[in-house]
Amino acid sequence: MQTALADSTKWLFLDTETTGLSGGTGTYAFLVGLAWWDAGGLQAEQLFLRDFAEEHSILQELAARLAERPVLVTFNGKTFDWPLLENRFAMTRAIPVPRLAAHLDLMGLREADSQSRRRTSNSQRFPSCLRSCT
Repeated sequence: MQTALADSTKWLFLDTETTGLSGGTGTYAFLVGLAWWDAGGLQAEQLFLRDFAEEHSILQELAARLAERPVLVTFNGKTFDWPLLENRFAMTRAIPVPRLAAHLDLMGLREADSQSRRRTSNSQRFPSCLRSCT
């Protein structure tokens, strides 16, 4: 896993646009946006579901991309995008859910950074309270 994380050519950036927010069986990813680094720079691709019958083809293409680049990078993808796609893979009963070497969710990094900034900001604003309360 560490080897894949250290190699940015193994990263696949992903975002979805869906037909709903519930994430149930009736929710489809009608647009899957992908990006990755290669020798020529940043490459971007959009997989667009024009008709529900195309879902199988889109999932096959996504599985192929993840086989090449098994480090998934998303924003809030651990709680929405990836579980939705895992569900869609399972519902095909034909395409196995791709194995990820790692999943980096930038939402978690943002939240951790915000909490760190709040602690720093509060300790500068209210130093005496923080000292006496800890």
